[in-house]
Amino acid sequence: RMIEAGALICRSNLLTEFYVGALKDGIGFVDVSDNRLTSLEVINPGKRLEMINISLNPITNFKLEAYSVDYMVCQNTALAELDLSKIERESALGNELFIDINPFLKSVNFKNNRLDFCIPDPDYDCVNSKFSLFGNPVLEFVCADEGDEMGFLQPYAIDLGFTLTSDCALSTNNATPVSGSTIYPNPANDMISIHSNDTLKQVRILNMLGQVVEK
Repeated sequence: RMIEAGALICRSNLLTEFYVGALKDGIGFVDVSDNRLTSLEVINPGKRLEMINISLNPITNFKLEAYSVDYMVCQNTALAELDLSKIERESALGNELFIDINPFLKSVNFKNNRLDFCIPDPDYDCVNSKFSLFGNPVLEFVCADEGDEMGFLQPYAIDLGFTLTSDCALSTNNATPVSGSTIYPNPANDMISIHSNDTLKQVRILNMLGQVVEK
């Protein structure tokens, strides 16, 4: 279906399915955080997306296309891969990307022949840009464009121990999703339920800082 202009806010519900698909002009906010979604597509090619929040969902499949994304939060999901290569360009307002505390996240793809981070540029005001990639304990690969983007991410690669590459085939081939798995609630206080079609060899429970508290 087509969404009319405005904000799409459906946070803190018990949604297990939600179809967004193609967006009309004027959609600025998409917030579906704190639900039970396992799959989501937000397709807005050629248009600016001011904010998207998919946090606190057992999402294993996520597709995002947009002209630019000002603010994105992806925390506490079940994603094994996060593909942001369909963001067409850097936001003129400065990007704020928070990709944190995703226990299964193995690869992130930023490669799109554009700048996705606040790198000094006389044509843009980037003073509000923020970036975070912490608390992803199994993150192995980040794919990015050669040049300034690789330079921006290099300190994160050294600090967090992932491989920084421009070969996205390498990162994709090594990121295996957790098939048919759901984890609920996430976050949790005293009890957590895990359902998986695969045989689990190890389970690690992390706190909101990405620290292992139980395994």
